[in-house]
Amino acid sequence: MRSVPDSARATDIPVCVSEILPKGWKMTTIGQVVLKKVDQDIPSGTGTIRYIDIGSIDNSAKHITEARTIPALTAPSRARQKVAGGDVLVSMTRPNLNAVAVVPSNLVGAIASTGFDVLRPTAGVLSEWLFLIVCSQRFVGAMTTLVQGALYPAVRPSDIRDFPIPLPPLPEQRRIVARLEALTARSRRARALLAEVPKQLAQARQSLLASAFRGDLTADWRGKGENKLNDAISFDGHTLPRIPLNWRWETVEALATTMRIGLVRSASEQTTNSGVSYIRMQHYDLTGRWHLEDVTRVNVSKEELANYALTKGDILFNTRNSQELVGKVGIWTGHQEPHVFNVMLRSACGRPKIFTAGISASPRAESQVLRRATRARLHPG
Repeated sequence: MRSVPDSARATDIPVCVSEILPKGWKMTTIGQVVLKKVDQDIPSGTGTIRYIDIGSIDNSAKHITEARTIPALTAPSRARQKVAGGDVLVSMTRPNLNAVAVVPSNLVGAIASTGFDVLRPTAGVLSEWLFLIVCSQRFVGAMTTLVQGALYPAVRPSDIRDFPIPLPPLPEQRRIVARLEALTARSRRARALLAEVPKQLAQARQSLLASAFRGDLTADWRGKGENKLNDAISFDGHTLPRIPLNWRWETVEALATTMRIGLVRSASEQTTNSGVSYIRMQHYDLTGRWHLEDVTRVNVSKEELANYALTKGDILFNTRNSQELVGKVGIWTGHQEPHVFNVMLRSACGRPKIFTAGISASPRAESQVLRRATRARLHPG
């Protein structure tokens, strides 16, 4: 097997490129297939310009979300590069974030920040092909290793333009781009469908809970028939649903050993480097999942730590904010270091805490939460 020189090795985009390039392909660099420099000018006059800065690019979607219209006389000093449709913008600042985008036709003539390297392909090279290259993990990895500066990490235009790329003939570029765009569209649709899954699971959960608390799920076990249910009772002026004979209504207060508003600390009292981790309502979502990436820390006394430290199985119940968030429930799953809370704690006494939290998330409980602080709860006998 013959050896393959380094210059003949391909990048990881597109996926059809093997170690030995297909017939008609060649290795080159980004700098060899783009214009050396686009027109640069200092905005002047009394009119306005459309300005594209790094913040204009959504680095997840890889497109320009907004080009600001600003007076030419007050344009920032970095507003210099006049762009055309099809130009590929590559942010030189923090290349690990991969803020790249193709300039659409409606932004022809806009002015881009000098924080971008503007890649305008020459004849025989598709903008979309260049865009695929600068979106690749190999490109991002290579640029990240070339970063200079600590406070303002960036690469130089020469770093970007010296990057080696495979270049297929123009017809093959078109076919590959079309295929990848079709796959990307399928992936986008799949992500949109996946985004709906949590909502559907939440709806299914509510429906299941409602069925459980009506006794529907154990109807076969108990034997069907109206005589198997307790008579309806009134509570606080409201008629409660009929429930199985071996169930009874209870308040959450009757099932808890501790019901306590949590520790209150202002934003100025919260830090990221010292103290005890501080749990707030944004750290758990509507499905009860925990997100502890941005937990802050607060200083607490020994007495406060004893009163407010969470233990595994404690139930956090949000008692304030918007109607959508009031009643949000989370079960603390434990952690190797202490955490304190600033929302209502419901610690079940001698009962499965997961069941109590499930009741708190039921449709009936949700409506009661918005109406009053103390509410009735089901409790299996």
